[in-house]
Amino acid sequence: MKPLVTISLVTYNSEKLIRECLDHIIEQRYPKLQAIIIDNNSTDDTLKVISQDPYIGRFTLVQNPKNIGYSRAHNQGIRMAKGEYVICLNPDVFLHRDFVAAQVEVMRKNPRIAAISGKLYSDLNDKTLDSTGISLKFSRKAVDRGQGEIDTNQYPAGRVFGASGAAPMYRKEALEHAKVGGEYFDELFWMYKEDVDLSWRFNKLGWICWYNPRAIAVHLRTVSTLKGRRRRTRRVRYYSYKNHLLTIAKNESPKGLLWHGPAILFLEIQKLLYALLFEQILIKAFLVFWIQLPQVLVKREVIRRKKIKGT
Repeated sequence: MKPLVTISLVTYNSEKLIRECLDHIIEQRYPKLQAIIIDNNSTDDTLKVISQDPYIGRFTLVQNPKNIGYSRAHNQGIRMAKGEYVICLNPDVFLHRDFVAAQVEVMRKNPRIAAISGKLYSDLNDKTLDSTGISLKFSRKAVDRGQGEIDTNQYPAGRVFGASGAAPMYRKEALEHAKVGGEYFDELFWMYKEDVDLSWRFNKLGWICWYNPRAIAVHLRTVSTLKGRRRRTRRVRYYSYKNHLLTIAKNESPKGLLWHGPAILFLEIQKLLYALLFEQILIKAFLVFWIQLPQVLVKREVIRRKKIKGT
């Protein structure tokens, strides 16, 4: 018997893409799907477009009275999930009709897999890669592996550091194991880097993350990282930098800090100098990082105890 899969889709002012995103969910060939839409108080016509979808009866719609952030909204969806596996989906992602089936097949073969990335393209008409999973550089900078490269099948199926947050499939059992204080994604992060943090937790707790090139999707990225950082909003740059620092503080081991410390320090000094000269919003992000650091260190200790106990 095929297991149930839950899709948690978070929307916020997504009117331009949401109809096509929903169409691709409906067209999935996998027979057992639960689909949940969490809307973060969109102020455009997102909800109107959703309500007019001819298949709206197949979706559970939750309307939040305010924008509670990407992490917290997906946590809502995960708590509502009845599936053995959960896909946390962005509205700017269009799934190939065999995406879910291909991911389930791999999940069922290896019970140690906590998360799977598919092969994400950045455009509907070419073979430019958006992500084949998350890689962690020596400086602890997390990047989408293969981003901007032309796909020549250069990345075979196999283990990766993490699953890209655009359309990851998670094992519900692993999410329950890795949660801290009832949170799957860390709600301090609000948005950005929450996928890196969760993937790092999985690795620390003995789970693995995987890349499956047979699961194909297109990620149009409403915030482009392929055309320069100046195209990214101040808000995006703020959360990306703050949460990058929180991720390292929360997850890097003492041994890792000794080994990677010089490279981390060199990169962060460069960023701070750049911020002082050109991007003062990053100074605010740096200061808020220090304010949130005590809370993150408490969560770090919870994960450390889970690892020791083997729970």
